[in-house]
Order: sequence, then C-alpha cells, then structure tokens
Amino acid sequence: MVLHQLENLPWLKPFNITKEPWLTSGVDVSFAVMPAKYLPGGQKTSEGINFVPGTDKEGFPVIKVKSGDYGKKVVQSIRKAVKQLADDGHNLILDEVIWEKRDLENYASLLKKHQVYYVKVNC
Repeated sequence: MVLHQLENLPWLKPFNITKEPWLTSGVDVSFAVMPAKYLPGGQKTSEGINFVPGTDKEGFPVIKVKSGDYGKKVVQSIRKAVKQLADDGHNLILDEVIWEKRDLENYASLLKKHQVYYVKVNC
C-alpha cells in the first residue's frame, strides 16, 4: 500500500478531525515487534506473552494474559518510547489493554507531566 493511500482508509478518518498530527500506538505494537516464538503458540511464549484459558468468579470462560520476563521488558520499553514521544511534543492516541492496575499506574506515572484522557471500555 502506498502511503498517500492511507488517508482513504475508513478507520483512519477519526484521526483527521484536527489540524495537528496524531501518532498512534498501543497493545498491537507489542505483538508486532516481538519475535513470534515469544507470542501465543510460540516455543518461548511463557517468557513472552501468552493467553491462558480460565474461568471467572461465576464460572464463565475467560482468557487471562500472562506475561513472562521478556514480555514485560518489551511492554515497558514501549511505554518508555511512548513517554519520549509525548515529551517531544507529539500528540498521541494509545489503544492499550490494561491487564493489571499497576499497568495503569505505570502509564499515569510516565505521563504525569502531560494532559491525558483515559477511556475505559469493558468487554
């Protein structure tokens, strides 16, 4: 796909509502940059990021996300890169999945010098 054609993609329309440029990042970046062997189904998934089937308090099936040391390191590095982008004055839209309270606290700490709006979506 040629870059100038990207503006025609329907899902990018919301990002064209202001005159200022916006960068996007989020949970998909972690999966895109990590070697496949550290992702679900890979040989080293226990060290990276894994989806583990389980049940909730009512007995309904759920998928839990388990991160190993390498997965946690990659995710933290991406958060630091996001902070640097914000520190450099870039507008950001983050599509992030917050798996644990400390993940949200980490983002809040890293971005404390910036105006941040959080939107919670439960699914």
